[in-house]
Amino acid sequence: MSALADRRWGQTMQPLGPGDPRQVGPYHIRARLGAGGMGQVYLGYSRGGRAVAVKVIHRELARDPAFRTRFRREVAAARAVSGAYTAPVTAAGPDDDPPWLATVFVPGPSLAAAVAEAGPLPASAVWQLAAGLVEALQAVHACGLVHRDLKPGNVLLAIDGPRLIDFGIARALERTAVTSTGQIVGTPSFMSPEQVEGGRAGPATDVFSLGCVIVFAATGAGAFGDGPPASMLYRVVHAPPTLAELPGGLRELAAACLAKQPEDRLALAGLVEVIAAGQPSPPGTGPASFWPVQVTGLIRSYQARLSADMPATTASPDAQPQPTEPAVRPPRAQGDETPTDDNPVDQVETQLGAPEQAPADQAPPAGLDELRSDPGARIAAAAGAVSAARGAWQDAMAAHDRAVVRIATTVPPVPELPGLADRVAALDKLRQTGRWTRLATELDAIEQQAAAAAERCREAERGAVALVERRDELRGLLGAYRARAERLGAVEDTELEGRYAEARELLWTRPCDLAASADAVTGYQQAVLALSGRRRRQS
Repeated sequence: MSALADRRWGQTMQPLGPGDPRQVGPYHIRARLGAGGMGQVYLGYSRGGRAVAVKVIHRELARDPAFRTRFRREVAAARAVSGAYTAPVTAAGPDDDPPWLATVFVPGPSLAAAVAEAGPLPASAVWQLAAGLVEALQAVHACGLVHRDLKPGNVLLAIDGPRLIDFGIARALERTAVTSTGQIVGTPSFMSPEQVEGGRAGPATDVFSLGCVIVFAATGAGAFGDGPPASMLYRVVHAPPTLAELPGGLRELAAACLAKQPEDRLALAGLVEVIAAGQPSPPGTGPASFWPVQVTGLIRSYQARLSADMPATTASPDAQPQPTEPAVRPPRAQGDETPTDDNPVDQVETQLGAPEQAPADQAPPAGLDELRSDPGARIAAAAGAVSAARGAWQDAMAAHDRAVVRIATTVPPVPELPGLADRVAALDKLRQTGRWTRLATELDAIEQQAAAAAERCREAERGAVALVERRDELRGLLGAYRARAERLGAVEDTELEGRYAEARELLWTRPCDLAASADAVTGYQQAVLALSGRRRRQS
């Protein structure tokens, strides 16, 4: 993965807005995950706590009778798909207003987001990705479906392998009123020639799109470049794909998928054989992880961000905001006496003591009148401070994990969070019983501890990021002096080239030894400067 992996993920979900549903079919809606050409996608939960992705169809599409008919048919077919590398349909309401579809929620980034965040995947991960997607397409095709819109945005990276989503559903958009004015259904850089020319889409169509996805995963670029859609569509039909940057083996695999004529493309069964023969090592890294360690770390960092972005309330828009337990509980700090048993409220009251009045020599906390008038706002603010600390801790853990993968130097540990969640949960009991002085004192203490914990975590994150940035700084320095050596015509100098090769090998090793790398880069730098000085004296 490239140095871009050290950038933060963008927001993975958003709180529900006034116009968003709170219930769709049997699912309680918790947050917004995104939107697409067909509808809005939400995070929902079943009564048993199962997480699902619920796609609610746009009303303008739902008003089209032809769309509804095709959507009903395609949903029925999609529910039969149950491959290991697909996100199966759990329920649907094709006759509801508006129609909706629910699939198993996959807690991982899309391939598009992963490459945008961290750059192209390592070659070993691309082989794994290709193997998983071929198996997913076999499951889809076995049910009489064709995906029609295989693209990086429809491939999710789970810890145990890729997941193909939205299989077969793109067909429901064909020939609707929304697309009857010449708008193309599909993503231009991942469409097949027959789709561009309005021909019949079959299993070979998905094979072509798979080739495009392989190129994108390995290089970060499209097989037919970028630019205006019309230009890309022309190149898809008439120009050869750009495969020069793919490593050997993957180049041949992609080429076997990207033949212009469907009958010239390798079938899925043939791709299975090519992948089995071409993988540089046996598939899988063990039962606990499908991916190489770099990709596993990337997915873990996304999951940490996902937990940090989880909205703090699931109440209806008219309900008072209530603090909720964070999605992931941090490790307990050693010696932490925060109550965590089944009845934290009683324990908090015991800790705080019985008297409501402040001691005679101690003034009551300021702002009691304001607290009494709107306690919900202060409690929500305290819950927000704890949530912010949680987010800072998750960011720090993600940065720490990324640094551990990249840097051999010991990475300072992330400080543990104090146990504040139970104390937040107990605040409402203090409000209900009118213990305003204790409530104010506890609110101040929680907010101060949360702010301090968040700052410690942000400092740990900055430290971890700085280590990786130091590696990138050394890489840049090595590149600059390599360019200087080339200008001096010294690339044939055996000793100098040996120093460069040693420094480069150290810097590109995973994880990289920063101390040894810095010494090697300094040695190469000094050798180039010495050579430059000799050349000046000679001239």
